[in-house]
Amino acid sequence: MKKFLIILCCIIFLPFQSLKAYARIRLENLSVKSFNIPDNAAYIDMLIAMDVNDKDYVPLNEDNMKAYSFDIRKIDEYNDDGFISISCHYKNVYTEMEIKRINDGNNVVAHNSFTLLKSYDGKLFQDADLVSKFIREKRRFKIAVIDDKGNVIQVSKPFDITGKNGDLIIPISYDISNNSFKLIYEHDGAPLYFVRALNPRHLFIFFILVLTVIVAVIVVIRTRHKKK
Repeated sequence: MKKFLIILCCIIFLPFQSLKAYARIRLENLSVKSFNIPDNAAYIDMLIAMDVNDKDYVPLNEDNMKAYSFDIRKIDEYNDDGFISISCHYKNVYTEMEIKRINDGNNVVAHNSFTLLKSYDGKLFQDADLVSKFIREKRRFKIAVIDDKGNVIQVSKPFDITGKNGDLIIPISYDISNNSFKLIYEHDGAPLYFVRALNPRHLFIFFILVLTVIVAVIVVIRTRHKKK
């Protein structure tokens, strides 16, 4: 009976050991890595689903947008089915919109960030707390491509920072020419990720059922021994 109980406990708790092995990877910065960049693409912006009644909305994030020389009026007024510019309208955020092409092996890529803070000396650094806030609020986004005149030339389909079974964990890989992107969420590649997606209430019920089964097995075995 002891061997049976040991094996049963191992089967039950093995998935939860994987929770420690695959602890949550925290996204520090909401950013986009772009490739297949057309010649007319000059800036990348992130559009966020929000309206003027949102507590984090501002008519214009002037401190952030003054860093850019293009005509900001078009992106400032842009609204794509409720998605507006995070660079223009999310309060106290700094973004790196300019596409700076970098040779990466045989490819040309660019990196753009949208959750940055400015230090006392004017340097930008990652705002992990804002990323966590976006995750808690289950924010939705789109990617916008802008030319050097400030015209929005392309917008991606929407995506969630929080997926069905986990949160976004790495920068978005965006193919501009094909207007497609790759998102990797917390569970991707992790064995038994579905365990982490279970509702705590369901886990509690599961434990109660398991304990009930164990108690029932013990009672049956002891009853059989007494009869012998």
